[in-house]
Amino acid sequence: MIPFAMHLPPNRCGALLALATAFVGIATQAAEPPAGTELAEPEYPRHHFSVFAGGVTNFDEGEADRETSLAVGVEYEYRFGRLFGAGVLFEDVFGGEREYLVLAPLSLHPWKGLRLTAGPGADFRSGETEFVFRAGVGYEFELGHGWTLAPEIAGDFTHEAKTLVFGVSVGWGF
Repeated sequence: MIPFAMHLPPNRCGALLALATAFVGIATQAAEPPAGTELAEPEYPRHHFSVFAGGVTNFDEGEADRETSLAVGVEYEYRFGRLFGAGVLFEDVFGGEREYLVLAPLSLHPWKGLRLTAGPGADFRSGETEFVFRAGVGYEFELGHGWTLAPEIAGDFTHEAKTLVFGVSVGWGF
């Protein structure tokens, strides 16, 4: 079993796997053009690399004080089609205790620069690994020549805590 999935109840592991499999299946079907259609250059970049800077506020159960820490990260996204993308995200949180996150977000681009993301990952803190699920929203403003600026907000959910993540990403699509 994957180490960080050990904190997830068994009934949720199967549901998470089924959801991820369904999303990948739908995304790959959406990416394939109809038979006999010529492939044209997409109106969006297939690859997008971004750097994130922002804050993280933990809402641990039982704690009255809310601590906000600095967070920095990098993300890569591959767009299967106009609507769907998938990627990998690495984030470093500089708080009372150092924390690293690795996530595999799936993205939906329903309208212009709007981007909805959700995905599983691992939270590495104090020598322990914990399953985390992130859901978020952002809006990518095009700056020209493939560059984007995106304010973002997300929620991280672990077995023990809920975390608010907010900040800005600067990205480059190619």
